[in-house]
Amino acid sequence: MKNQQFLGLLFAASIGFISLAVVFGEMIHMYDRAWWWDDMLHALSGILFAYIGLYMLHVLERKNAVRLHPMTILLFTLCFAITAGVLWEIYEFVLDISFGFTMQQWNMGPHAIVMGNSYQGIGLRDTMQDLILATIGAFVTAFAIAIRTRRRTMLTV
Repeated sequence: MKNQQFLGLLFAASIGFISLAVVFGEMIHMYDRAWWWDDMLHALSGILFAYIGLYMLHVLERKNAVRLHPMTILLFTLCFAITAGVLWEIYEFVLDISFGFTMQQWNMGPHAIVMGNSYQGIGLRDTMQDLILATIGAFVTAFAIAIRTRRRTMLTV
């Protein structure tokens, strides 16, 4: 796949992800209607962030005319995606503190009802679940990328 095609695909995936989160999640209230909506988005974010990390490596390889070892690609894409997931959770926390949002569900009040259940104090659980799902998405994607890269390297040697 050419560099411009990959960048175009990443851009389209990012727009699609933002649409799922904002349009469907917030405007159509999928966060309230489907218990799994937030979980799905965080798993997808791990995948998306891993591919963004892969694109960065791809640009560096082309610029420096080097070919990275598949393990380097695996570790970088994995670490990049996990770090991006952590930064996203920090972003959610800052918005909750600054604007009174409930993205991490820790400040919902003692009698909050979410999807029919009393969920007082689930902020830590929500944050950890988000990080775990993003990490799982990143692991799966990074390993798939590394396997594909290793096979491509073995075929060209």
